Amino acid sequence: MTAYAIAHLRPETMNEDITVVIIGFPDIERARAWYASEAYQAILPLRTNHMAGEAVLVEGVPADYDATKTAADLRAEAGLSWATGPPS
Repeated sequence: MTAYAIAHLRPETMNEDITVVIIGFPDIERARAWYASEAYQAILPLRTNHMAGEAVLVEGVPADYDATKTAADLRAEAGLSWATGPPS
């Protein structure tokens, strides 16, 4: 399953744009290996010492993932009347 390293970097002032960086990996194990690698750890201070922000590693969803079904299931669990889709 695909995995992603996602970072958002906050500038010094609120008037500047936020930068979002997304890097895709074949799976979470390779994402973790990249983050822990000697090469990345050597350059990590270039980001952490000069820009506020966080980075996370997240797993993607399977190729057969159906967001419509997940949304309908969540609506049904929440007791919403249109659990199979929006009202027509």
